[in-house]
Amino acid sequence: MIFHLVSKKEWEALLPKRPYTPSTYLKDGFIHCSRDEVTVLGVANRFYKDVPGDVLLLVIDETKLTSTLKWEAPSHPNSDAVAKPMPSLILPPEVIAEIGPEAEAFAQPAPQPQTEPQFPHIYGPLNREAIVDIRVFTRGADGAYTGTQALSTPTSTVQSTLAQSDPQNPLNLKTPSQMAQELLDATDGFSDALKRYKDQVESRIERADKDIKGSLGE
Repeated sequence: MIFHLVSKKEWEALLPKRPYTPSTYLKDGFIHCSRDEVTVLGVANRFYKDVPGDVLLLVIDETKLTSTLKWEAPSHPNSDAVAKPMPSLILPPEVIAEIGPEAEAFAQPAPQPQTEPQFPHIYGPLNREAIVDIRVFTRGADGAYTGTQALSTPTSTVQSTLAQSDPQNPLNLKTPSQMAQELLDATDGFSDALKRYKDQVESRIERADKDIKGSLGE
C-alpha cells in the first residue's frame, strides 16, 4: 500500500467517480505519495500543518493503478529525508609535510552509500478502484497531526468516491446518447418551469384586473 494526502475540501469538490488529479499535478507532473504511515505523518506535519480544515489520507493499492508508478527521490529540495554530503577531512600541517602530495588522497572521505529514501510518484490520474480506504487525520492541542482514524460520518460525496469505475471507460466519459438524453431532460424541465411561470403571470394579471374593476365600481 502507498498513501496520499489531500484536504477534505479539495476532495469533496471533485466530481463523483472521476479519476483523482490533485491541484498540484500540472506543476509537479505527478501525484505525491508516501511509502508508509510513519512517513506520511511526517509529511503531514511538515507540509500540511497550516492547511485549514480536515486532511484526508487516501490508502492506495498500487497493484490496481492504471497510471505509471515510479519510485524516486523526494521532490522537495529542503526535505529532511535528503542525505547531507559529508564535509572534507582537514589534515594537520605536519601530516601533510610528512606524507607529501599523497596527503590529498586522505583529505577526501570515502564514497558513501546512497541513503536517500525513495518515494512513490504516480504519473497520471489516480483511478478510483485503486483507493481502498479513506481516513482522516487527527490533531493534537498544538495543531500537530498525531495519526489517522476512520471517518465517523462519511459524507455521501466521500462514500461515492470509492465506487468502482468502468475499466473500459476510466475517465467516466458520457456517451453521445447519454448527453442527448440529458439535454432533452433539461429542455423538458425548462419548458415546465416556463409554463408554470406563464400561469402565475396570467393569474396575477387576472387578479389585478378584477381589483381595478372593483375599485371603479364595475
